[in-house]
Amino acid sequence: MDSLSGVELARQLQNSFDRLRRTLSELEPAEITAGNMADGITPAQELLSLARDDWACVEQIVPRLQSPPAPKAEDALWGLQTARMFLCNLVSRDHMPAQAFTSDDSRETLQTLLQGRIQAAQAAANRLALFCGSTRRWGREPLRTFVIEQHHNLMASIGGITEGTLLSERVCGKWSIRDLLCHVLAWNEYEHAILQEWPSPRPETIRRWMAAGAIDAINDQLMAERAALDMIGVADGLMTYHRRIVRALTHATDAALAGAGDLGWGETGELSYFFYTMAVHEAEHAEEIWRWRAELAS
Repeated sequence: MDSLSGVELARQLQNSFDRLRRTLSELEPAEITAGNMADGITPAQELLSLARDDWACVEQIVPRLQSPPAPKAEDALWGLQTARMFLCNLVSRDHMPAQAFTSDDSRETLQTLLQGRIQAAQAAANRLALFCGSTRRWGREPLRTFVIEQHHNLMASIGGITEGTLLSERVCGKWSIRDLLCHVLAWNEYEHAILQEWPSPRPETIRRWMAAGAIDAINDQLMAERAALDMIGVADGLMTYHRRIVRALTHATDAALAGAGDLGWGETGELSYFFYTMAVHEAEHAEEIWRWRAELAS
């Protein structure tokens, strides 16, 4: 195992918490305290458990330190943030080597101890994400409405923008607005391909989206495959695949929506979660366009 500095471990600790917090932002406060996750606990209980274990980690590093009382359920995120911030500040000190032993009678290093906390936060974020899109949270009609609203929001975000601006303005790194829409189209095509063979899509069906390499390289390849599409073709494709996706959701049985399947990338999840997370993908990119418009108007 490569040795990591305390600063790097603190960065990974913070990043894993930030990802969890972003996922949590998709829930209403009442859902955090009372939502029923797959393992029978609430999201707040998940956070309180993480915070308790983070403080236990702190106490292993600084044995004389006593952790604070557990917060109430409605303050669970604050409690985890406090514990994680304390842990990050503690381990980022230059005089704390990443490979130092946590105690004289333990073979566990500080690095392995902290990587356990990073992995715990990542696993919790995955469980929360699955809950966000689960049938325990969504009924068919509310989920259908959500999917439709995200598509309409994306299309509304480009309303009144000239084709020249769509092609020239950069809103997401090197991507123009047209490029961003083309990216959304590519992954809507992926969603439809999965839906056509749910719950077990054949590897050859989704091979184009599963190419070896970093996700940025895959996105670049998907963009290159659609380079010939003009704005009319991109908009028509978005509308066509949106209709197909909504049709698949409308016709799916309740049992199918609650059933697990292969989402690609080695992930499994409920069909309802797949519909949800792909709609969130549209929403995230629509937000980038709305943010660009707001900055332009200010």
